Amino acid sequence: LEFRRVLFRSPYSIEQFGHDVEDLLNHVGWTSVHVAGASMGGCVAQQLAITHPELVRSLGLLDTTAWFGAGAPEAWEGRAKQAEENGMASLLDFQRARWFSDEYQKQEPAVVARTLDALAKASVAGFAATCRMLGTVDLRPRLAELKVPTAVIVGEQDLATPLDMSRDLQARIAGATLEIIPRAKHLSFIECAPEAANALGRLLARR
Repeated sequence: LEFRRVLFRSPYSIEQFGHDVEDLLNHVGWTSVHVAGASMGGCVAQQLAITHPELVRSLGLLDTTAWFGAGAPEAWEGRAKQAEENGMASLLDFQRARWFSDEYQKQEPAVVARTLDALAKASVAGFAATCRMLGTVDLRPRLAELKVPTAVIVGEQDLATPLDMSRDLQARIAGATLEIIPRAKHLSFIECAPEAANALGRLLARR
């Protein structure tokens, strides 16, 4: 399997990530799929549905956005530089507070630790390039092209992609539904996995 994007070659683009998913689907021989993506994965899912609508049967967008706002380039550049200058471990406290509610951190410390450990082990080069890519993402102009059943799902306390971003997604995608998961933060699909799964199940029932 050869991806069109060579690993860790900068700059990345959301289009390249979308093409990578397309290439993977072609490789395994899947011609029509239900796609769900969370956070950055939600941006990639949107891109795939925009550029290859024939591949996407339904679209689940969890804790994500089409645009991170006017200050996104500077904010994401700052995060990229922090990783490059201080290592991935320097980001853990910041991400812990954004990803999980205080209550969940107390209830499931092993899950939180395992998730943060994956971040700590991530490639600095790959992380930084991805941050810079996210600072450039703006899929809003093309969301009106989406015609597949779509569910926007978001944690009530999500600070990374707040409720207003989810409401904007719903407004721009014809027929999209919006489900807010109470008390959850950015990784609602981990913190409230049954609720997220049920929301995706309702999406599949709309086929």
